Amino acid sequence: MTLIRGNHDDPRYYDDPEYILNLPRLRTLPSNTLLKVMGYNILCIGGAISIDRDERIEYNDTKLKPNHPKCYWDNEGPIILDDILDIDCKVDIVLSHTSPISFDPPLFRGENSDVKEEMLWEDILNTRNYLELINSRLKPKRWYYGHFHKSYSGSTGCTIWRCLDVMEIIEVPEKEPEVLGILPEEEKDKKKKKSS
Repeated sequence: MTLIRGNHDDPRYYDDPEYILNLPRLRTLPSNTLLKVMGYNILCIGGAISIDRDERIEYNDTKLKPNHPKCYWDNEGPIILDDILDIDCKVDIVLSHTSPISFDPPLFRGENSDVKEEMLWEDILNTRNYLELINSRLKPKRWYYGHFHKSYSGSTGCTIWRCLDVMEIIEVPEKEPEVLGILPEEEKDKKKKKSS
């Protein structure tokens, strides 16, 4: 099993080489890891901003244990990299903890919003806009995320997206065969002669 970081996960286990887990059946991935699995190029982006951060206590080694239920990390959001948009291969799938702003759930501000603090609002907005930029530039075929504890699905542009609820499991469709090119007739004839 391979894990990407959520907003309630201790970032050390994903981004600090001393703590990263690499066990026979379990490993944690550093943020912004690119994997090749079943023929897919998969970009993994961990982290998200806790919507209830203003009700939590910032984690600090001297005050709280890392698994304290009401703590948050100052670096809980995705690690923003300027060069992530320069990936030199086609990204088929993005796995992230939170989503681009154009995916559900919609982000809104107002009386019924869970987000009251201005700085928290800006952090959430900046995170989702950053992921939106990644989606618009890399144009993955699929994007899977969680964070919102509900199930959503839809499409934006060329990307089919799916938000997974808590304990929801889905199967990624098998990759369709790619046509790498069509050989001219004379090349086909040469290949037939060589194989006979």
